[in-house]
Amino acid sequence: MALPTPRPTRRPQVYCLPSLVAVGGLSRVYEAECDGRPAVAKVYPPAHTTYADAEVYALRRVSPPGRERTGLARLLPAVECELRRATGARVNVITRANPGSVTLEQVRAAYPDGLDYRDAAWMFRRLLGALGLAHQRGLVHAAVLPEHVLVDPRTHDALLVDWTSAVAPGSAHPSRLVGERLAWYPLEVLTRGPLTFATDVYLAGRCLAYLLGAEAGCPSGLTLPAHVP
Repeated sequence: MALPTPRPTRRPQVYCLPSLVAVGGLSRVYEAECDGRPAVAKVYPPAHTTYADAEVYALRRVSPPGRERTGLARLLPAVECELRRATGARVNVITRANPGSVTLEQVRAAYPDGLDYRDAAWMFRRLLGALGLAHQRGLVHAAVLPEHVLVDPRTHDALLVDWTSAVAPGSAHPSRLVGERLAWYPLEVLTRGPLTFATDVYLAGRCLAYLLGAEAGCPSGLTLPAHVP
């Protein structure tokens, strides 16, 4: 009896588009497609491949294949691209937020005097939901900042991105802090002390206050505008 011929495994096709989405301290982010699905390609230079590895580990843990959850970015399978072979850069291909999504930083820029508290409330609930899922899977995100939270005003979906700082509870913050956000971080981050799930909740609360119109650089004693009940 002849054995069946194994079917060749088809490797996913990734097409990086020339549109630059964002430039961060660790990577450059481009539009991409993975098997026809919208995605982003995060390109890390050789000096930052450790952060690329950390992001891969975190995303595989919080959103493993077959167990993806709303609100958490997901790593997509990708072929080794010419860029990596030629330069040593690392490329992580990740799910993209819904078209029309904006960061909380962009929301604040559109409403500098503060967002209506009812809109801020649903954004905060979605963010807490995503953090709750990450915490169930044993990770502290450790960088819950306005530029790392995307929301879709039409569907009220949210997506938490940039997992390069994620660690297990009890670990110290592993990566470079965002300079213009130093006043946002709690003491345990600034002193490289052990992080807990409360670290993420604190940063999420700062995001909420920021949306409502609190001064972005005030480390304590936040004063909210009069329109907030």
